[in-house]
Amino acid sequence: MPRLKTFQAHLGFFDTVVAARSQKAALQAWGSRQNLFRDGTAKPASDPDAIALALAKPGVVLKRLAGSKDAFSEQPPPPKPTRSHRAKPVARKPPDRSKLEAAEHALAQLKQERQTMRGDFERREKSLRAEQRKREQDVESRQNELEHEIASQRKRFRKAVKTRS
Repeated sequence: MPRLKTFQAHLGFFDTVVAARSQKAALQAWGSRQNLFRDGTAKPASDPDAIALALAKPGVVLKRLAGSKDAFSEQPPPPKPTRSHRAKPVARKPPDRSKLEAAEHALAQLKQERQTMRGDFERREKSLRAEQRKREQDVESRQNELEHEIASQRKRFRKAVKTRS
């Protein structure tokens, strides 16, 4: 039987150890596609207790929570919540809606202002269209009078030219 070596690596939340024939076999046990030995994530194991546990279960990845002094095992216990993670009873009061309500009120006012503004513009446009029609009629009437005057003056002029000749 080939001689086993033990390797350790820090992976995620865990420190791990595995007994394998080679670095390649250790990488396979950890399920890694990259060479963890190259970047220093993995290295030969140095803890005598970890080495003994790994050699007792060749090819099995043993874990413990990163940084702990617990023994390595196949299923390490979950981390214990620290004081800062424990739920603290909090006296809850209803959230303050005043800023939300103020913003909603401001939006409603703005929409009303827009409606008023549009109504004002529509009335002004209607008034301007009526004024334009009136002025167009006045210009048309004056133009007709001037065209009639020109026609009349042209007739007189031709008559006067004929009588002189």
